[in-house]
Amino acid sequence: MPKAYKKDEHKISLVMPVRNGMPYLKACINSILSQTWTNWELIIINDHSTDNTTALLKEISNDDPRIQWHNNEGVGITPALIKASIYCSGEMISRMDADDLMPPDKLENLCKLLVNSGRQTIVTGMVEYFSDTALGEGYINYMNWLNKLSSSQSHYDEIYKECSVASANWLMYLDDFYKCGGFDVKMYPEDYSLLFEWRRARYKII
Repeated sequence: MPKAYKKDEHKISLVMPVRNGMPYLKACINSILSQTWTNWELIIINDHSTDNTTALLKEISNDDPRIQWHNNEGVGITPALIKASIYCSGEMISRMDADDLMPPDKLENLCKLLVNSGRQTIVTGMVEYFSDTALGEGYINYMNWLNKLSSSQSHYDEIYKECSVASANWLMYLDDFYKCGGFDVKMYPEDYSLLFEWRRARYKII
């Protein structure tokens, strides 16, 4: 039986590393601000940006108390993600990348699916790649492959081909995230390594 689900009942922690995120960062954050699900916090880690990213982070964090940012003491995406996860206060966690966009109902749909699916579950969905120029064949093939796996819920079946869950397109309970090691990954790329930790923990992907 589906569990009780109430709009905005569950707090979602969004973690986002960024390095020289201009000019995409503002559009990314606006897509988060436009979510139909409003109970979220956005934790941004500035990974030694040399463009105007820092100034933009100061501006947006002053405008909305749900947004916080910190500088990365380490270097690179994995230390940034580890630091971001330290500040999480939500019941659920998701990752966002600074050059991606969320459809307005993304968080609401993923949260509803996760509540209905229960613990030890990662929920995901379809992806659409976009670019200022024509997409290369490799991106198109990867997008179609990811969406095929989501349609058939067969993410683990082809795990040795490529990372079978898009890095900024999943949601899980925060305690389950910590139980499988979080972002303290054993190899790079970090999103691919996390996928193997999910499988090791026998978490379902839905």
